[in-house]
Amino acid sequence: MATNVKSGTGSKLYVSSALPATETKAGYTALTWVLVGDTTDIGEYGVEYNILEHTPIDSGITQKIKGNANYGSLSVKTGSVPADAGQVILLTASTSQNDYSFKIEKMDGDIDAFMGKVTSFKPTVQGNTILSKSVNIVLNSALINIK
Repeated sequence: MATNVKSGTGSKLYVSSALPATETKAGYTALTWVLVGDTTDIGEYGVEYNILEHTPIDSGITQKIKGNANYGSLSVKTGSVPADAGQVILLTASTSQNDYSFKIEKMDGDIDAFMGKVTSFKPTVQGNTILSKSVNIVLNSALINIK
């Protein structure tokens, strides 16, 4: 039986210290991108909405309404490579208040781009594993497909 699922192996995370002139495919494709080397996990990402609840006392039934959008965050894992240019940018971004641009190239050719802040760049040390970094990125813009 044929399957329609695709592997995440071969996907890549890129970062740019520049922001797009416009939040469009053209704006993002004009940027110069740096690969974040030795990325092992990009994780889930995308918009999530707050849920507002309203319970009238006459019915006692809670109504749920979609509220504000939150573009979310992603938890990236990398092997620790201090000389990797992409990891150096992430480390610098973790101490900055500025937004950076990111793109995720998936193995199937799909490419998502967005702006966000790096809120942490932490070493991970465990027994019987490689030294790694855990990086949290909060999204401050909508995802733009730039394939």
